Amino acid sequence: MKETKQSEITQFIIDYIAQQLAIESSEVKPNDDFVESGLLDSFAILSLIMTLECQYPIKFLPQELANQELRVIATMAQAISKKLSLASDEKLDKE
Repeated sequence: MKETKQSEITQFIIDYIAQQLAIESSEVKPNDDFVESGLLDSFAILSLIMTLECQYPIKFLPQELANQELRVIATMAQAISKKLSLASDEKLDKE
C-alpha cells in the first residue's frame, strides 16, 4: 500500500473545503480552524468526515471527533496520517 504523506492529506482537505465553498484552494490555509472561521457548518463537517473515511482506510470514533484540535486542517491531516501509519503497522504485524 502506498504511504500517504501528511501534506497530501492536508491538500485533500483544503481542496475539499475549497470545492464546497466554490473558492480557490489558495484561500484555505492549513492552520485554518474550519469551525471557528465559519468555513464549514455542522453538516459540511460530517460530510468531510465521511469523505475522509471513504478516501482513506480509517474510521473516526465519536470521542475523537469531540477533540477540538481536529477543527484545524493541519491537525486533522496529522491525525489521519497517524491512523494510516498505525493501520499499516498493524497490517505488517499480522503478516
